[in-house]
Amino acid sequence: MKRLIIACLFVGVVFSVLPTRAADQQATTTPSLGDLARKLRAERKQADQKVKVFTNDNIPTAPKLESSGEAGGTSAAPAKGAEASAAASKPSPGAHDETYFRKRAKELRDQMDLHQRELSVLEQKLSQGQTAYYSDPQKTLQQTSTPTFYSDENKLRDDVQKKKDQIAGDQKALDDLADELRKANGDPGWIR
Repeated sequence: MKRLIIACLFVGVVFSVLPTRAADQQATTTPSLGDLARKLRAERKQADQKVKVFTNDNIPTAPKLESSGEAGGTSAAPAKGAEASAAASKPSPGAHDETYFRKRAKELRDQMDLHQRELSVLEQKLSQGQTAYYSDPQKTLQQTSTPTFYSDENKLRDDVQKKKDQIAGDQKALDDLADELRKANGDPGWIR
């Protein structure tokens, strides 16, 4: 019996050692993780050397222009002339052109459209929160007896009124723009 136990132990030890030896032999044929990392790092370093990296220290700068106009044969006078011509092409603050009126009308219409969509959403929320009719009076009482029900409903009503006021303000701004266009003797089609 002792011999059988010793033989089983010996066989168990031999079989437990065999897979580790096979793994050792396999490990020598495949590169280790550290070797792979070193190889990858070297490849990245070679690739990075090909790319030019600019920092604040090595960034090229343009030559500075002097106000006297003597440096590098350039003068500041043409730049001042360009600024003067750009200022002359801009309309004076009181006079506006077609692009101003078209742009401003589009902005006001877009803003008014946004406010109308927001009003629609608020009105839907308000109508969903209205007290539903139940045949059982207990359910109706449960729904309307909570203090948050009335505070939420009142807040929604206030928000709806504020949106309506914003829409009225947007319409007034469009009317004011039309008056401004009429006073500037512009084409009414510019704001349509």
